[in-house]
Amino acid sequence: MTIENLTEGEFGYFGATVNLKAWNNFLNGPKEIDIIFVNSEGDTIKNIMQKFSSTYGYIIKNQNSIQRDMLDFLLNEYPYQREDYRDFLGSNFKKLMPSINHIDEFSNLIGLSTIYFRPEIKDGIAYVGYQFYCAWDEEHGLGFITHKDETLDMGGATSAFNF
Repeated sequence: MTIENLTEGEFGYFGATVNLKAWNNFLNGPKEIDIIFVNSEGDTIKNIMQKFSSTYGYIIKNQNSIQRDMLDFLLNEYPYQREDYRDFLGSNFKKLMPSINHIDEFSNLIGLSTIYFRPEIKDGIAYVGYQFYCAWDEEHGLGFITHKDETLDMGGATSAFNF
């Protein structure tokens, strides 16, 4: 699949934007989501297109199953996150981190901001990081690492690009 709007940034990285409809009803949606292609020195637009077009097509086609897996992962981890943030959020705790029973309830708390295509590729598909805004930690956000439609890890926003 052709990566639309692929450009080379001023610092040597490559980027594009995409609208993933699965995320349109979440915080700050609908909007164009930035994609950053983590590249090797000397890469060209042609190299990036060859290296990542299968992954790009995969996330477009499978955005709903990828979303569901990330949200299920978050739902399982969320009680531990709540405990970690209870004191930090103080009187805003219940508002910014309410009890959640279903993945749809995250729609007012998180919003996808950036997708990172990692240079590590397995079975023809790159590892992908997803960075989110989140209500309970505006400074550090939320991040996931995935491969295909499997969520591998979750943490602060830097988890989306540092692994």
